[in-house]
Amino acid sequence: MNLYSSQAYLTPSRKLLVLLGLLLALFLADAVITRFLVDSGMAIEGNPFLRLIVTTDQFFWLKFAGGLLACYLLWDLFKRNGKPVLVITGVFVIIFNLIVGWNVAVALIGLANL
Repeated sequence: MNLYSSQAYLTPSRKLLVLLGLLLALFLADAVITRFLVDSGMAIEGNPFLRLIVTTDQFFWLKFAGGLLACYLLWDLFKRNGKPVLVITGVFVIIFNLIVGWNVAVALIGLANL
């Protein structure tokens, strides 16, 4: 193995698979943390459509199904458009990192005030 070659270690499709895995994990982390925050009374769900089911088990499965659908659509778009979809998926991962980070910060602040 040549350490100085210009060949990428991950092909673009593998990079996308890593990003899609991260995106799905962040979808699920958002669901778990949001449910914890709402159940403990530290927060309310901002999405009016999900507000009614956030305390039920259907909330997690709906978020999981939505995450799978988003990943499938991004994968399908990648097969046709390539690199722009890779960049867009990276931006989605960054946005969801910020959302999950915000949720964790709210949880930590809420727990510190108990």
